[in-house]
Amino acid sequence: MFSAHGIDRQDQGVIPRARRILLALVSSCDENGGVIKDLLGVVGATLAGATRVRVFDSIGPDQPGRMRRDCRPVLADQRDPEALIQLRAALAVRTDTDVMDWRQWPELWLELFGSDDARLTVVGLLLPGWLRWGEDGDLELQNPRAIMQWLTRWAPEAAVPIAE
Repeated sequence: MFSAHGIDRQDQGVIPRARRILLALVSSCDENGGVIKDLLGVVGATLAGATRVRVFDSIGPDQPGRMRRDCRPVLADQRDPEALIQLRAALAVRTDTDVMDWRQWPELWLELFGSDDARLTVVGLLLPGWLRWGEDGDLELQNPRAIMQWLTRWAPEAAVPIAE
């Protein structure tokens, strides 16, 4: 049944609970953007833990359950420590960035693996100069040219289609 205010008595706890969650999120942000700082920390830690990267075209890497004939070719598969050091530098995100949602599909996907060869994450490259970090949003790169230079040197097959 509805109450005098049009809200079912059983649902009255939903609005205060949502308000508490929202207030907790807002209060977790300090004046310098604590949520963004936390996200940048996760990005940095994940990139630091990567020991392998595979590069895919705009369709992205294989998904569980995808038929073998539908599998995407790997444009590059890098384990070279120097390549990974340079990739971390190329994917450095601006610390003053805002999280955006550009609503465009990435030109390339990078699949990052840890030391046990377990997948850490898959990130998208939105050119020029943005990194799609899962469902968290799009983050601006410090040096957009650096990722193009990295691709040219370490993943030339991936650099050719996006340079055209």
